[in-house]
Amino acid sequence: MERQRLVVATLGFDERFALRALTEHRPDRLYALALYTDESSWSRVSRAFSQLRLFAEQLGVGAELVRIDYRGERISVLAGRLKALLESYAESSGELVLALTGGPRLLVVAALVAALSLPERLVERMVLRLEGEGFDVVAEEQLANLRYVELDPTARRVLGLLVEVRREGRWVGPTEVSERLGIPKSTAYKKLQELVARGLAEYDQRSRRYTATERAYVNA
Repeated sequence: MERQRLVVATLGFDERFALRALTEHRPDRLYALALYTDESSWSRVSRAFSQLRLFAEQLGVGAELVRIDYRGERISVLAGRLKALLESYAESSGELVLALTGGPRLLVVAALVAALSLPERLVERMVLRLEGEGFDVVAEEQLANLRYVELDPTARRVLGLLVEVRREGRWVGPTEVSERLGIPKSTAYKKLQELVARGLAEYDQRSRRYTATERAYVNA
């Protein structure tokens, strides 16, 4: 079965942010997540979705409005409910763009927390999209780059050094890591290999040196 390309967007009263994500990514399917708090607010959300669905149909994209009933629960509870939804979408997708600009902040934050708590194999398929609401800026990032990775203290020190040398535009080998951190060369080599395996460092075979990846910045 061919995996689909999906856009999952938070939606409020303004469909423009989801519409731009739809236009730029041209997914196979769009899921618009919206909080239900009362009938008056929901009617405005429904009108926004009607415009979004009309445009999606013109692109040949199926669109579905997903109602999230909000009962005043804590963010952690709402995030848990959203996690189950996002997990089901990610399981069926080859790539999932998570567009988190439209809609109430509560929904946006809970959706981001939910996405970051998914299994690593699913997070690897996801792209986070954010837009500036008062200025024309769009930021997209592989969600895996924002995920915190558990490391032992020595590995985290090595990672900190790799981030430092990346900012200097350099690569380092086990010898320099050993000398600068005061650890055995064998330990430096082992930790460097571990960081490569975790996607936090990359290795250049020609120079036999290492540097940090973009994913390392939130983990150093």
